[in-house]
Amino acid sequence: MQIGERVRVTDGPFVGLFGRLNAVLARRVVITIRLKGGPVEVEMDRDWVKPSVRHKPMSLSVPLQHRIIA
Repeated sequence: MQIGERVRVTDGPFVGLFGRLNAVLARRVVITIRLKGGPVEVEMDRDWVKPSVRHKPMSLSVPLQHRIIA
């Protein structure tokens, strides 16, 4: 992971949130996450953070009006 990279928290109290990597320490990382009050810097175990992969939107092989939605 590189400084400035978008990351996803996979463990701990902030699991499921996304942020930006600010610093990499020996076994910890510092990331910035956005909460209701604004951006917050959080230090956590580096194993709790993974690079965030942006996926391309799926193309629909069947036009939406022909899809059956249950």
